[in-house]
Amino acid sequence: MVSFQYKLIDGLKARGFDVCQHLADTPYQAVLVIGGMRDLAGLWRARRRGIPVVQRLDGMNWLHRLAGIRKSGACHYLRAEYGNRLLR
Repeated sequence: MVSFQYKLIDGLKARGFDVCQHLADTPYQAVLVIGGMRDLAGLWRARRRGIPVVQRLDGMNWLHRLAGIRKSGACHYLRAEYGNRLLR
């Protein structure tokens, strides 16, 4: 996720776009969520202001379901499920 983020930022800046990384850094015209985030209230405020919110998903939290709790471990399984709920 981090390498994608840095490559995207470099590409956007090379094309003349301004990039900010925090919802408090207004004004902005769109929000890109990579993976998931915890500031759901900030996303709701942005949506209420009419700013499009786009989410990039990469399927990172599905391998634990193939292995099951015994093989992946309970801690990893619960963390992946928490991540999936956050993404929803």
